[in-house]
Amino acid sequence: LLSVSHGSPRDLMRLSQHLVDRGIAVYRAGSWSLPAHLAAADLPTSVAQILRERVLALSNGARGLAGALALCPEYGFALDECLCLTGHEEHARLMQELSELAAADVMRMAGERYMLSDPSLVPMLLGELSGAQTSAAHLRLATVFERRGQHAQFRAAQHLLRGGQQARALDIFVAHAIASQEETDRNPEAFQ
Repeated sequence: LLSVSHGSPRDLMRLSQHLVDRGIAVYRAGSWSLPAHLAAADLPTSVAQILRERVLALSNGARGLAGALALCPEYGFALDECLCLTGHEEHARLMQELSELAAADVMRMAGERYMLSDPSLVPMLLGELSGAQTSAAHLRLATVFERRGQHAQFRAAQHLLRGGQQARALDIFVAHAIASQEETDRNPEAFQ
């Protein structure tokens, strides 16, 4: 088990959950037990394999939402923002997708916000998105950042650019540059 988890407590927990999910680790009479001998086929070759299996087992909607989160892994998103990121705008369906992502340990709560549980998921999740899905997710992210107000406009423009809306992105970049210049003119210490 240590050769797969490399001693990482988090990865050891993932490996343990994998063994439980497969029915290899069993809880009986108040204690957990493993078979006397584990075959090589019973163990994944790596924690990455466990994570990949989890990602592939997700519904299309949950995987799409996770892909949008993977485009901004350093950010957390409020419930209404997650609804916007789904593209379907169905609250009950969103709740099912969030529950699915939490159960698969793909998403976690950070205060009142939802975010990816682990940055190592980013390449896997992005690899599951087609070019069209990636562009659509960028445009939904742009909408979320536009709604966050003036301080998030630069981020919104970046996603518009990546989503294929160059003219709109450039308008925001120019407005941001003008506002930044005006702020610096008023207060030179504001320059960053």
